[in-house]
Amino acid sequence: MVGSGYGGAITAARLANAAVSPKLSVCILERGQEWPVGEFPDNLGDILGNAYSALNPLGLYEFDVFPDIAVIKGSGLGGTSLVNANVALRPEPDVFATWPSALRQAAQIGETKPGSLWNYYKRAEQTLDVSPHSTGSSLKKFQALKKRAAELGQPVETLPLAVNFQKEGVEVYRGNGKSIVKHKCIDCGDCVTGCNVGAKNTLYMNYLPLAKSGGAHIFTQAEVDYVEKGNDGRWSVHVTHRDDALSSDETTISARTVILAAGALGSPKTLLQSRDNGLLLSPALGSRFGGNGDFFGLAYNSNQVTDILGWGNHRKDPSAQVVRAGPSIVGLVRYNDKAPPTGASSLKIFPSREVIGTLPLWPFVSCRALSQATRTPLRRRNDSITMLSVPIQRVH
Repeated sequence: MVGSGYGGAITAARLANAAVSPKLSVCILERGQEWPVGEFPDNLGDILGNAYSALNPLGLYEFDVFPDIAVIKGSGLGGTSLVNANVALRPEPDVFATWPSALRQAAQIGETKPGSLWNYYKRAEQTLDVSPHSTGSSLKKFQALKKRAAELGQPVETLPLAVNFQKEGVEVYRGNGKSIVKHKCIDCGDCVTGCNVGAKNTLYMNYLPLAKSGGAHIFTQAEVDYVEKGNDGRWSVHVTHRDDALSSDETTISARTVILAAGALGSPKTLLQSRDNGLLLSPALGSRFGGNGDFFGLAYNSNQVTDILGWGNHRKDPSAQVVRAGPSIVGLVRYNDKAPPTGASSLKIFPSREVIGTLPLWPFVSCRALSQATRTPLRRRNDSITMLSVPIQRVH
């Protein structure tokens, strides 16, 4: 399994726990680091120091800028689930109108009925522990959204979130004398820089422990460069392993089946590099990309107090005593909910001064500064973290 984001983690968890004989041997390769709860950056310097780049290949925050689109993603064990806004909103059935016929038909079958696509959404929601914020409507940013909704004559909705609001001190995994523990959300507002509380239900809190408990082997700091098919039908997976941001070595893993789950940009990149190394692939590879329709709009010094500036892991900070930011996104206003998917739009208030404030700087951050900023913590993390992942040297 190449990648540990939603596609890779969920598939690995189900395969590792599949009731088949002989039992499947499952291996997850993740190019980024393992980020235990409490280790995420939560100040401007550390966030810039952990931006992903060619000279900082173990950085957490990756920001790709193209002429027509910009892509924000996470690079670490759990993929972009580590740095997304945890919204778990189901798509409307019409979204699947142009998808393959099997999915179109499954989307038209009601939930709980055999063959319904929505049965799998329900299963994922249960594993991700999805629920709305029980007191989200009292947040100041939600009230601001409600004011805008009233101007439009539309209702405002509380969104389903992969955040834990009810359970405290629940152990989700134990191994190597350590444990991963789930805690209640404290409304600190640092979802998209990485939850240091243990309340955000990233893949690190559910599907990856499920895969590990089922016997999957998880290897971090292992970037797949390309794959090639042998005459015996097996695949050779060529991997660059990094001890830290400055040193690396190469290794090759043999596998009967390879599943690329490195994301919308990562998987095509691996395939393009594989094609350059002789793998026969379609000339259409790497074309026909589309985004998810998100646009960032920034407002400053408005007449509505929103309390959106998170305080994260600084509970003694004076702002933590008065600011209740809440999860990054909690509410939604539908501008034209009767329009087809291509014309529908919605508005969400999205905080996080650290991420949004640094976006314009990321393409210009000094690579030298990045390598110096990350050198020491990378060594420390490699020495101390073996919760779910193990060193790549153990692969044979």
